[in-house]
Amino acid sequence: MLSDILLNSMPRYEAIIPSTKKSVSYRPFLVRDEKTLLTALETSESEKDMILTLSNLIMNCFTGIDDVSELHMSDLEYLLLQLRSKSIGEVVEFSIVGDNEETIEFSIDIGSDIEIVGEFGDKLIELKENLSVTFRYPRVKDLLEEKKSTNETDNYIELISKCLMEIETPEEKINASLYSNQEKKDFIESMNKLQFQKVLDYFDKMPKMISRKKYIEGGKEKVIQFEGIKDFFV
Repeated sequence: MLSDILLNSMPRYEAIIPSTKKSVSYRPFLVRDEKTLLTALETSESEKDMILTLSNLIMNCFTGIDDVSELHMSDLEYLLLQLRSKSIGEVVEFSIVGDNEETIEFSIDIGSDIEIVGEFGDKLIELKENLSVTFRYPRVKDLLEEKKSTNETDNYIELISKCLMEIETPEEKINASLYSNQEKKDFIESMNKLQFQKVLDYFDKMPKMISRKKYIEGGKEKVIQFEGIKDFFV
């Protein structure tokens, strides 16, 4: 095929998956990849559709990743940004409209202006004396399942329930994967406010990619924070 002439001469680059420190290689995305991506960014009606498109892009361009669905979302975003830097350019330029209706221009250097904040790893949380639970952070696979509710709070608790790994008492350690999502959700909804806040505190520290930029508006210095793939992948 004629396209093989181009594909065989495509440069390859190395990247490190943040959560595992595993090295993987990738090629820049192709015109057809970019077309699919931009269409998804502009028209996707659900989070699931967007993540599915991004996962397929990673599968097409990267080698050395056994299962994209097992990646942390911060891993997925990081790899996509590395891919963007070699496919489009390392600098993202865009603008916002300020409080005084003036247009404010920004540029973000993918290599130097973006950082990963948060903590990787599972977490043992003591709910009360003699009762602890272990959670993990959401993976791509958790967000590819259909949402069962239009209520954001219900959907968030549903996501948290998927991340429950173990329940520990003095008598036993219960493998939460042996129970249905509904049973795990019922368990979480049976927590008191203080216990549930401990769980939320863990998820609030979930790794994410951010960039903070300072700017002057109305004679005052302000700071704006960008995060998430839609802010960076433009």
